[in-house]
Amino acid sequence: EGYIVAIVGATGAVGLELIKCLEGKRFPVEQLRLFASAKSVGKTISTFLGDISIEDFSVSEARKCDFVFLAVSGEFSLQYSPLIIEDGGPFVIDNSSAFRYHDEIP
Repeated sequence: EGYIVAIVGATGAVGLELIKCLEGKRFPVEQLRLFASAKSVGKTISTFLGDISIEDFSVSEARKCDFVFLAVSGEFSLQYSPLIIEDGGPFVIDNSSAFRYHDEIP
């Protein structure tokens, strides 16, 4: 029993490291969803939960998760984070510095 976790930017260096961190910290992951750009859709990545196919990112699919890790540009984060979290959406953990000076965001 665990959480549905998404990594956006899963094929990049930071995304791949996040997969390792989830395993290493034994984060309770029931399902891992991996999102990346259209050119990576359909490729598979070997994870601690087995081989997982890359999906094309969409806000609606990200909102089906409990936690969404963003391993993407600050511009992407600024555009999509508010849409993912609105109306009680999932927790978003952003690796960029896009929200660094936003006092209301922890």
